[in-house]
Amino acid sequence: MFPTDLPGVTLQSYEDMGVKAIKRGSIFMDDVEIPEDYLVGKEGAGFIMGMQGFDVSRILLALEAIAPAMVSLEETIEYTKQRNAFGRPLASFEGVCFPIVEHVSLLEAVRLLCYKGLWLRDQGQSSTKVAGMIKWMAPRFATNALRDCILLHGHPGYTDEFPFEQRLRDIISIEIADGTSQVSKLVAMRELFGREYLPYSYRHK
Repeated sequence: MFPTDLPGVTLQSYEDMGVKAIKRGSIFMDDVEIPEDYLVGKEGAGFIMGMQGFDVSRILLALEAIAPAMVSLEETIEYTKQRNAFGRPLASFEGVCFPIVEHVSLLEAVRLLCYKGLWLRDQGQSSTKVAGMIKWMAPRFATNALRDCILLHGHPGYTDEFPFEQRLRDIISIEIADGTSQVSKLVAMRELFGREYLPYSYRHK
């Protein structure tokens, strides 16, 4: 990290609604001259290095979104086994079980795709396409799962007595981090269709 007290450097922090353990913010640089001692890699190669880093971080963020959703689904399964309605457990109703089955199926599939992306990197192959796909899929499917977990717990699930609201807020932040869903789809689009079909000019070959 370069010194943040250099002339032209401005820092701004955000009071996020979730992920309270992490402080997020922005760094603004106006005609800042960075000492050569702080150069990382070759001069002019920073963009490429950053993009390559996203191929890893997006996979890890996807896994970070999946984990709380899976835990919430496991807790909801146990709850529906214990809670009775009309003389039998909620877990015996298809309207209760089928949504949970769908969420677990989708999240398990995305988790396996995450593992494929990490495997590709271990093999020295590109994980860009996979990272782009799972980065929009994981938080989308995870937030959908959390929503149903809250509903299946009834009004108590909507209170802060349960951890669902905190998990939901945290997962939403992952959809923004390291490229929104729209950016992630552009990445996957570039890998599937080719750079020449991108809606913007791409100067870095």
